[in-house]
Amino acid sequence: MSGFTSISLILHAAAFYFLWQLYKEKKDGQKQQQKMMSEMEDALALFTIDMQAENDRIIRKIEALNEQDHKAPAKEMKPEENHDVFSVPETENAELSSDQKKILQLAERGLDSTQIAKEMNRGKGEVDLLLKFYR
Repeated sequence: MSGFTSISLILHAAAFYFLWQLYKEKKDGQKQQQKMMSEMEDALALFTIDMQAENDRIIRKIEALNEQDHKAPAKEMKPEENHDVFSVPETENAELSSDQKKILQLAERGLDSTQIAKEMNRGKGEVDLLLKFYR
């Protein structure tokens, strides 16, 4: 009987040891995950700062070009076309898939991108991108 008790005690001790090891691994994994999250947040913050600087640079360039345009003699301007109409140049029309054509047709009928995305089982961002490209 004492042999079974000894074996049971040894098995229990081994089980507790392995449980302790698993617990330590879990804690280490959580620390690594938090470290990775922090690094990703830092990288995204740097990316955002870089993008802001790039946007500021582009805005300054556009403003400089606008100032040059205002100094230049005025040209006769044509009335602007309706930018809400979705037009596809004939050369590109052949390259569109049937889904893309259908998305443009639904937009011409007045559906918004959320409704089109639901009807076509596509992502809203994908629909928005396609509509912006052909607007």
